[in-house]
Amino acid sequence: MKLNVGQVIYLLTNKSSKVYPALVCEEIKKRSLAGETTNYVVRLPTDDAREVEVDKLEAEIFESIEDAKETMLARISAEIDLMLEKAVSMSNI
Repeated sequence: MKLNVGQVIYLLTNKSSKVYPALVCEEIKKRSLAGETTNYVVRLPTDDAREVEVDKLEAEIFESIEDAKETMLARISAEIDLMLEKAVSMSNI
């Protein structure tokens, strides 16, 4: 994913399914014999404005709040469908 310094992204945490905004504040490009890599540092919305590398976060990254919402809605909809399918199969006993 290509991000831009100054861009606001949205992080969907793996543990608690919460969404947080984060500011891309640094782009790190690394070139080695193995190839090139690009990583980003983001500023989190904490009291101390902590900065952390994106690849160290346990979160999904979205470029827009709409993308995060669509993903969350699709997941919960799939869970609801599964619950309903189980209920229907139980009723057919």
